[in-house]
Amino acid sequence: MISFVTLNFNSEDEIDLAVASIREKVANDYKIVIIDNDSPDKSGQRLKDKYANDDKIEVILNQENAGFARGMNVGFRRALAENPDFIAIMNPDSHLESNNFDQAIEEIYARENFAAYGPDINVGGTNQHQNPKKGDWVSKEAVKKRIKTAQSKIDHPYYALVRNRLANLVRNNKSYNDGDFWKEAQEGIQLHGAFVVFSKQFFEWRDYAFDENTFFYMEMQILFYEMEKAGLKSYYSPELKVIHDKSSSTKKSHSDFFKRNKFQNENLVKSCTYYLSLLEKDEI
Repeated sequence: MISFVTLNFNSEDEIDLAVASIREKVANDYKIVIIDNDSPDKSGQRLKDKYANDDKIEVILNQENAGFARGMNVGFRRALAENPDFIAIMNPDSHLESNNFDQAIEEIYARENFAAYGPDINVGGTNQHQNPKKGDWVSKEAVKKRIKTAQSKIDHPYYALVRNRLANLVRNNKSYNDGDFWKEAQEGIQLHGAFVVFSKQFFEWRDYAFDENTFFYMEMQILFYEMEKAGLKSYYSPELKVIHDKSSSTKKSHSDFFKRNKFQNENLVKSCTYYLSLLEKDEI
């Protein structure tokens, strides 16, 4: 049995699409845990009422916006109580594209014995592939560079606006070539957090997914740093497909670009600084 865990924050429509894709693409038994992070638009209660009679879906209402890591961990631990074979964490704006998704996961696990697996994640309407992570995301030098860039966007918001618009032009260009990095299976790499499947091998290690010292950003970098130290295998293959409508909940909750820029980059600086402290602590 596979359980799916997702967070809701003003994302009712996206959640409904995700649920519909699970119903359509999963062949056998499944459970869905939806954690509402105290959505201001009251969508959490609407979701709870909507799915009240569906014994495969549970909606849990947090009394505060607990952030990504803490919110996901609430759902992860609830999913564990059902003794699943796999737990998939997914962004609310992600949905399954491949048929018989659960059966394929079982086949991949039997072959690869992974602790965490990532499918091909395609940003909806573009040629961008988010898995596996490209480049250096985990070294001290890379993290310091991210802090510097994020701080620059906070200090110079109009510079951030220009960068954002240029990035969107590239991302939304259907002729944009994202390279071949996503076409081959890889192991021991960092996966994208929009959709990750954890196996019982991971559950035996610990009963939560993420370090709760972050509110937003760097959760996956920290997770895979910890997995690498523990000798746990991460694995990517493009044989399964997921569509990701990128960052819809953040855009809804912070519709003004400058407020969103400040929120995102302040949290990025905080999370990167915490991760940097972990790296430096392990050097001692």
